[in-house]
Amino acid sequence: MKSKSYHNGWQAAAHALIDYDASPCKSEILIKRFRKGLATEDIATLQKLFLSSLKNRRLCRFLLEQNISRKPRPVLYAALHIAVAELLEAPHPAQCVHFAVDQIRTLCSPAEAHFANAVLRKIRPLFDQFQAGAESDPSRWGLLYSYPEWLVQHWLQIFPAAQVRELLQWNQSIPEVYVRGFSGEGQGITPAQWSGFSLVDASGGRLQKLLETHPGTFVCDPSTAHPIALLDVQPAHKVLDLCAAPGGKSRQILQQLGSQGLLCSVDLPSERLPRLRENLQADKRARVLGADVLTLTQAQLHRVAGAASFDRVLLDAPCSNTGVLRRRADARWRLQEGDIEACSRLQLELLQKAAEFVSPGGLLVYSTCSIEPAENQAIADAFVRSLIDDFTPVGAKLSFPWQDGHDGGAAFAFKRNLK
Repeated sequence: MKSKSYHNGWQAAAHALIDYDASPCKSEILIKRFRKGLATEDIATLQKLFLSSLKNRRLCRFLLEQNISRKPRPVLYAALHIAVAELLEAPHPAQCVHFAVDQIRTLCSPAEAHFANAVLRKIRPLFDQFQAGAESDPSRWGLLYSYPEWLVQHWLQIFPAAQVRELLQWNQSIPEVYVRGFSGEGQGITPAQWSGFSLVDASGGRLQKLLETHPGTFVCDPSTAHPIALLDVQPAHKVLDLCAAPGGKSRQILQQLGSQGLLCSVDLPSERLPRLRENLQADKRARVLGADVLTLTQAQLHRVAGAASFDRVLLDAPCSNTGVLRRRADARWRLQEGDIEACSRLQLELLQKAAEFVSPGGLLVYSTCSIEPAENQAIADAFVRSLIDDFTPVGAKLSFPWQDGHDGGAAFAFKRNLK
């Protein structure tokens, strides 16, 4: 028996999906909009069902289309979509159908609830049959795992099929929540296998309470530690973090700096900049600059940070996000076929610009949260070719969810040659 709280979250998820279908946007925007006035338990239900509906968007629509001759009005279609997403993993499908029909009776009408009951009772058998035939057929994985067809076929061209299947399955699973800056253990908080990280059971408001009671604690995935390790920050270093918002890597850099160290974090003057300032404002070693990296000058940096060149420069470049699609349920639908190539062109420009701010003998680290060779190794190679007399590659780390057990991404370190 589901609680009244679950009822509130379920209906909020349906309303969020109505808005998303009318005007697609980032999932966190809609979650923030519809969480207002909800209890903690309601919010958890809203997030779970809405994100599940986005992750399974293509499959849900396919299953509905097999049983609906004409698309119903938006509120009913969104409610059916939420119900199908829940049905895909429900341990007790009959109970799930009964609950969904009750919600649809409230949201819509008794007649539409009767229609929904007839449709939803056919969904789980249809899904089980489809899944049995599609699991071993790569040509059907885009539909089974709810991905744009072009993206699955793209991955099949650059990775072995077994790895692509593991990636697709990984991205459909619920992501763990990791924090950094918390030492010890507590209820629902355990040390992770990666040094400096803790695994948090975020249910029941536990994560929010942890962040409120331990100000130095922040959420970040273990994959983010790899570029920081390559950066090799020493206590007295001057460090420049480019494309830094919302500031997770900046906060890790500050953990490595001593009292004489300096960090300057730069990002575009956009809606992300206030959050970067908020995350770093308590630390006197940190400076924040709103600027476009491509037009950034040493004079701007000197005015804000008192330095024109830096011992360590990190460029966490904008990318396709294909290493973090597990956490960004809607990103797979925003990504277009030409975006990877467009990202790679911008990334090389940004990296060449970042090189201007590295002191002789200093380190430059380039990182992405992409698993695409075109955004990772290809950019590193192109950068070295363009500045072969100035920089030498000194380290790299490629992360893939199917082998590392955390988000995917890449990091490359280059040392500026002494002249």
